[in-house]
Amino acid sequence: MLQPSPAAPGMPLDEVDTPALVLDLDAFEANLDLMAALAAQDGIKLRPHAKTHKSPVVARLQMIRGTVGQCVQKVGEAEVLAWGGVGDILVSNEIIDPRKLARLAALTSIAQVALCTDSAEGVDRIAAASSAAGVRLTVLVEIDVRSGRCGVAPGPEATALARRIAASPHLTFGGLHAYHGSAQHQRTPDQRRASITAAAAATAAVVEDLRQAGLDCAIVGGAGTGTFALEAASGVYTELQVGSYAFMDADYARNQEAPPFRQALFVLATAISTRPGFAVLDACHKAVAVDSGPPLVFERPGATCVGLSDEHANIALSGDAAPIRLGERVLLVPGHCDPTVDRFDWYVGCRKGRVECLWPFAARWREGARNLTTRRESNRQGETGLSILDGRVALITGAAGGIGRSLVEAFREADARVVACDLSAAGLAEVEAAQREAFDLTDPAACHAALARIEEGIGLPDIVVSNAGGSRADTLDQVDDEVWAREIDANLTSARNVTAPLLPAMRARGGGVFVFIASVNGLAHFGNPAYSAAKAGLIAYSRAIATECGPFGIRSNAVCPGTVRTPAWAQRIERSPAILERIGRLYPLGRIVEPAEVAQAALFLAGPAASAITGVALPVDAGLTAGNLPFIAEIRP
Repeated sequence: MLQPSPAAPGMPLDEVDTPALVLDLDAFEANLDLMAALAAQDGIKLRPHAKTHKSPVVARLQMIRGTVGQCVQKVGEAEVLAWGGVGDILVSNEIIDPRKLARLAALTSIAQVALCTDSAEGVDRIAAASSAAGVRLTVLVEIDVRSGRCGVAPGPEATALARRIAASPHLTFGGLHAYHGSAQHQRTPDQRRASITAAAAATAAVVEDLRQAGLDCAIVGGAGTGTFALEAASGVYTELQVGSYAFMDADYARNQEAPPFRQALFVLATAISTRPGFAVLDACHKAVAVDSGPPLVFERPGATCVGLSDEHANIALSGDAAPIRLGERVLLVPGHCDPTVDRFDWYVGCRKGRVECLWPFAARWREGARNLTTRRESNRQGETGLSILDGRVALITGAAGGIGRSLVEAFREADARVVACDLSAAGLAEVEAAQREAFDLTDPAACHAALARIEEGIGLPDIVVSNAGGSRADTLDQVDDEVWAREIDANLTSARNVTAPLLPAMRARGGGVFVFIASVNGLAHFGNPAYSAAKAGLIAYSRAIATECGPFGIRSNAVCPGTVRTPAWAQRIERSPAILERIGRLYPLGRIVEPAEVAQAALFLAGPAASAITGVALPVDAGLTAGNLPFIAEIRP
């Protein structure tokens, strides 16, 4: 059931119960009108994305302005919109679960339904569901235009997939889905133009290949609020599948030459504690998404959100800022509108300071057997593992090594857009990632240059996993000045080189996560003295970030592996097979650690399930640091 509504029609805005999601109806309607006019001017169809609003009411208001239908990401969203009278729905996502495909097939009795695929197996699963239901589902091929998420590579593979769809008696080939998500928030117009020019060229080549194969694309869809004018002008796209334009948010406002829409969506909060130069509001993580930075304080010059927690937003007021009174209502502009909407049950529609309407969130996080009211908390538990990273950018160093490759695989499976970094370009060539960067972490200038390329190419990282390092000196006798400097540089200085330059931007954004792959050698002495000193320093550095950057929404933790079965250890085992048995006696679990186990620990600490964990050093060591097993064996009677 829905939570009680926070307001009633006719109520003044300053009487609305908080926190509440407020929609400025004048700005909202102006945004709908403007996008409809711009699409008509360019002669292109408009299919807004309902993942932003999750409401049949908003969908109907868009449709009366001439849109051809709606996009959704989830089957549950498609169901709610169809039940609410939306007659043309595209699931711009891959659906592979047979039960969900059966639900989509059932919807064809009341709406036109299409969905995307990027694999032959996906085509076959959709065909099986269509056959079982006795219907023909329309299927689009999703191509990856360097967004780094779903999609088949443009070229022969895409053409083969389209032919497979067209050849099925149970399916209809519907065209292409070519959305460049990461381009939406590239800050400069030149960056966005370059990205969409490349995406349009790749898409046009596929369209031509399909034409020569006798396949027409009824839909060539994509575009977002940050780039829609470029797709519309390309002559390649037939539909704009924009979403955020209806509401807008602080992250889009950070773009140079920002989209021409008004801020319409706000979180209304109440000042519950005040003192000179400072106020605390009753809304934060549970009411405002901060994945794209902290909320802005609307039309309050000199007021800045500086501290975020589950229930509170701390607002600092500069010397010339007007004070915020106890009990005063304050409007916050969310950093990211889509997940902010997902935290509420009601839109409170206001015009000129008074409540005009209340609309429920009929499609809020509805999927499978979930109840609508199960998603109040801000930390998302994943369907496919410990956490879902939902397209967040994860920078991983040492990505070509044994632990590094497991990290890349784990984070990709959790839906992160991975930037793989390593000294070895040849090693990176074998790693699948959204972006690859080969550079020397011990060179500060090289790190700054690589980070600039990463931010330009895919955006500011949300997560940094500092994994690069290693040791070759087992005992003090093997450590001279050169060895000491080399191992400190490789294991400690290099980690700072790639993380410290990111801290100012993460502070300004209001969030970020660091995971440092340290070692049990940083907790106790197990040999490798220079390496141990570096790893102990790495744990201290991680805790410094956790302590001093925590007020800005930044978390930092360390994973401390014991002996890990990496390729280097495989070679040692090959030379001396008995070494595993000898080492096993030291570990309570009787074995060493697998790279995937280190990766899963890092994924947990990086994900939303660990949202309250910061400053820890987590041993992943098969029990090595739990106690001294050989000692117990020696004293046992």
